[in-house]
Amino acid sequence: MVANHCLIKFACIEGNSLIKSLFIFMNRKFITTMLALCLVFVCHAQEHKIEHNFNLGVGVASLAENNVHYSLRIGYGLNYYLAENWSIMPGVSYRTVFDDPSKGDIDGIGSDDCSFIDVPVLLQYHQHARGEKGFVAELGPVFSFLTSNSTYYVDADPQDELNDKKMYKSFDFGIQPGVYYQTGKHWRFGVQAHIGFCNMLKKYPKVNDSKRFNDVAATVNFSF
Repeated sequence: MVANHCLIKFACIEGNSLIKSLFIFMNRKFITTMLALCLVFVCHAQEHKIEHNFNLGVGVASLAENNVHYSLRIGYGLNYYLAENWSIMPGVSYRTVFDDPSKGDIDGIGSDDCSFIDVPVLLQYHQHARGEKGFVAELGPVFSFLTSNSTYYVDADPQDELNDKKMYKSFDFGIQPGVYYQTGKHWRFGVQAHIGFCNMLKKYPKVNDSKRFNDVAATVNFSF
């Protein structure tokens, strides 16, 4: 009876030792596998270079009825090189469109300033090797989300039903073309445009116009 008890105890101890050894082995294998994956990722990142881009653009925006507005854009893009001359760059930017501050209200209606968060996905062609001088062209879709709206104000009739109603819809879709000249390793200077496809005016009984947001901006880009 005592011998059987000792034998069972010994078997339990040996079983625990075996499980512990197997656990340690699996941990080592897991760590080795993760290190190998990290090494593959680093090598892959070196082969397909990732580039950070910060850009600032100032220009004019053409709206309905030939009204000229100003535009200001500041953004960030993460550029992923698919090949030596091709890359894809998703990004995010803040874009605002505003009247000339020196002008008063147009036709008795309040200012139609607004701003957006843009999410472009751009395909870029690089004429030059990385870090060298040359032209860069880009084109891709852009998804725009309204962050600041305007409201109607008809000063000729304070009781007008349009007063205090929001002007614009909350979402726009368009394309974003651009062309730049890269002066060296970090700086690009060029022109970037936004072409909106959607009629952004909300529907009201007295509103029969359409308005699409388009702008062209002189742009500077810093990349690293």
